[in-house]
Amino acid sequence: MAGFLREFEDVLAKNEYDLDNFAAVEHCIYTGEAKPIRQNIHIIPVAFVTG
Repeated sequence: MAGFLREFEDVLAKNEYDLDNFAAVEHCIYTGEAKPIRQNIHIIPVAFVTG
């Protein structure tokens, strides 16, 4: 992983300030006539977190 990060360090953000106001990519998610939904926050147990 470290080798990958070093190889592509010129195109990867090192912190949130590297991203600035990047607007080269625009996307749209077609939802038809569906109304927005609101769901409660679900806390993930530590046993299920990988990383």
